[in-house]
Amino acid sequence: MLPHTAMPQAAAVPPLQIAALTKRYAQHIALYPLDLDIRAGECLALVGGNGAGKSTLLKCLCDLIRPAAGSVRIFGLPYAQARRRLAYLPERFLPPPHLSGWEFLRFMQSLQGLAWHQNNAEALLRELDLAPEALRRPVGSLSKGMGQKLGLVAVLLMEKPLLLLDEPLSGLDPLARARVRTLLTRYCRQGCSVLFSTHQFEGLENLADRILLLHEGRQRFLGEPAELLAHTGRTSLDEAYLACIGA
Repeated sequence: MLPHTAMPQAAAVPPLQIAALTKRYAQHIALYPLDLDIRAGECLALVGGNGAGKSTLLKCLCDLIRPAAGSVRIFGLPYAQARRRLAYLPERFLPPPHLSGWEFLRFMQSLQGLAWHQNNAEALLRELDLAPEALRRPVGSLSKGMGQKLGLVAVLLMEKPLLLLDEPLSGLDPLARARVRTLLTRYCRQGCSVLFSTHQFEGLENLADRILLLHEGRQRFLGEPAELLAHTGRTSLDEAYLACIGA
């Protein structure tokens, strides 16, 4: 079990419901109408190339940008009433560079009104192969991979039943990616839900319960990894992705 992670109540409604969500910038449609429900305990991978609409969708879900149309419900409630039930990790994770890693984690916990548990934080750091001593340094001096791990630890310590992660595997070496996949799998087995974007297909079949494939703002596929392979007649997910977008 992940340390200090609250077990969610059995959900009477899906953790996340998206209905006809649309986003446009002037004359450009960044996201065509999308309908999606994410289930309790589900890990859903949002895949697609640059400009596919992945980050746009995640920002709409977090109310960082306003959609042109459609609705988002979190545990059956509008975002303003339910935002404390989710945690979001942006692709460009830029914490205050002058804070040490430990100061940043404690600050994030205080914003959530949560008590600080050093042992829980250290346990997560060890699982991600990030030395606790490294967090004595200013965040601005950490490598991209170390900063990414720090962000993941911060959101996992927040005890949220829904995580929205934008490219959480970016900047990590193969071992670190494997450890993140293990952590997220265990997180979902506790009944929590994860929606994460990625352009990396390595190990995806062992992590994602379903894949939502976006291309040029449109949904091209939604289903289990094995269904994507069967749908395209390919033997690997990266080949299936290319076949799905007609590349």
